[in-house]
Amino acid sequence: SERPASIDFDSAGNLWLALREGNAVYKLDLKAGTIHHAAGNGKSGFTGNGGPAKEAMLSGPKGLSIGPNGNVYLADTESHSLRMIDVKKGTLELIAGTGEKGDGPENDPLQCKMARPHGVFVDQDGSIFIGDSETHRVRLIRLRK
Repeated sequence: SERPASIDFDSAGNLWLALREGNAVYKLDLKAGTIHHAAGNGKSGFTGNGGPAKEAMLSGPKGLSIGPNGNVYLADTESHSLRMIDVKKGTLELIAGTGEKGDGPENDPLQCKMARPHGVFVDQDGSIFIGDSETHRVRLIRLRK
């Protein structure tokens, strides 16, 4: 089974869906009745950061949140990272984590190890909250102004 893990709606009313075992993200255009493959090649891994989102390997994405700019943020649980689909470019970007399990350090999101993050929420101001499960922390990334 593909095991849908989380959903969110974008401002256009599309439903975004993260598939945990499917290692993929889909956009459902509810008005047109169509499904669009957005990210993940179906194989488990931690590859493709900076490249085409559909060719990237995801690793058990469980959390999903749409940011105010329409980009899609993923708690990629088994790669211990937060990744983002840049919807305009069609790329997958690494936002936080190293791909290795751990706890910190905190100052630089790209150096901050996490341990099986499950949840993500992006606030209207672009602040990113990450539920980092096995470190028992909620991590916060604020954009510098």
